[in-house]
Amino acid sequence: MKTTILGAAAFAAVIAGGCVLPVAMAQTPKVQAQKVTAAGTWHGSIMRAGIGEIRLELRIEEKAGVLTGVGANMDQGGATTPLGNIVSDGATLKFSVPASGAGFSGKWDAKVKGWVGEWTHPAGNSAATFKAGPTPASAPLPKVTGLDGRWEGSAMGMSMLVRIESNESGTQASMESPGQTGAMPIKILTRDGANVVFAIPAMMMRFDGKLSVAGDKLEGTMTQAGQGLALTLTKQKS
Repeated sequence: MKTTILGAAAFAAVIAGGCVLPVAMAQTPKVQAQKVTAAGTWHGSIMRAGIGEIRLELRIEEKAGVLTGVGANMDQGGATTPLGNIVSDGATLKFSVPASGAGFSGKWDAKVKGWVGEWTHPAGNSAATFKAGPTPASAPLPKVTGLDGRWEGSAMGMSMLVRIESNESGTQASMESPGQTGAMPIKILTRDGANVVFAIPAMMMRFDGKLSVAGDKLEGTMTQAGQGLALTLTKQKS
């Protein structure tokens, strides 16, 4: 009976403004951070100065509580690289890319429905967001006129071959070093008068050059990993 009377008195005092509720009664439940499983496929991108966007895809699996996975460079034909030290508590995600010295650290953002954080790399850091699902299809390529053909040149003793072709889908271009590497898609290709720029984000490579008056030579500089090399590309006759 005493407990009942005291409880009623306390309640009446609160209504009258003459009593403060005990701390235990005044506490509100803490809002728990949303926890999301890191397992699955996630797509995102990073930016490189002078290179542009590099699209990445994470493919993470969980077995017996252990996370493993690979990262795919979607601008390099989907070539994969193992991820290391993948750690996630449902609110954060961290991993490394041992092969390149890169890594990612981010938090789950319910507003964007993705992991938002920073991509670290010896060549420079970049903001990065990874959202659920595979990488969306690329937008149609712009059409660049006056460059179609086969272009050849050399740098540091290595031959370079650039192919450019325009059709109803836009202008497609690729670059390779015969005997060294397979053809790599050129993701950025622009022309402003005589000024021509193309880049391969996957290789962190960029070319800045000028088109000759005759339209048969591209003279400029190829920059890769911070080093610049003079490069002249000559258009081959069909």
